Amino acid sequence: TQARAWRLLAQAREIAERLDDPFVLGTVESCEAAVEMCLGRWRVAAELALRAGDTFRRRCTGVTWEINTGVVFRQVSLLWMGRLQELSALVQAQVRSALDRGDLYAATYSRLHAWHEPIAADNVTRASAETREIIGRWSQRGFHLMHYWALYGEAQYELYTGDALAARERLVQAWPTLKASNLLRIQFLRISTTLLRGITAVAAAEARQGGDPQRLPRAAEEDAARLAREGAGWSD
Repeated sequence: TQARAWRLLAQAREIAERLDDPFVLGTVESCEAAVEMCLGRWRVAAELALRAGDTFRRRCTGVTWEINTGVVFRQVSLLWMGRLQELSALVQAQVRSALDRGDLYAATYSRLHAWHEPIAADNVTRASAETREIIGRWSQRGFHLMHYWALYGEAQYELYTGDALAARERLVQAWPTLKASNLLRIQFLRISTTLLRGITAVAAAEARQGGDPQRLPRAAEEDAARLAREGAGWSD
């Protein structure tokens, strides 16, 4: 629960400050950013993620993964706030830094978080090809967060071009794999994906795609009910 998460984080912060341990303090700040992100408090999440990264960079060594994790929280928060220019600049800087040090994980993750850019530029054909090229460099064993963001971006591209039914079918077909990967146990991802699936149902119904005129509105209502049960302010 939220109350338990904040109680544990308060205890962790007290320990970190008492020990004056920068690694523990940065980890606590990163965890606080994650919680705020999952609650839809994007501005606070972005600020905490930036603070955690600053702590790791200035006071720690050997913390590449921890820094990358904080960058992810900040990127996602900027996206949901609609601060797209700031996000694009952050992604470009992160990709350059990652490629310079041969960090495929950070470069891939950041590039997939920039799925919105081609939509803003009205060039989703190039975007879809680039997404396939990016994810093609990643492991094809299992279903990882990289595959999730590639799936999310591809569905958004199809939705943007007016093929809402294809976007919905992409998500529906991938749903069993998503569940098996345990990624849908993460509330933030579950809400984001359920919302997108519901949007595709509404858009396909509005465009009179998909045959049965009752099926898609009913599916959208079911997803809306699922979102309401999540209990997160941004999912209501």
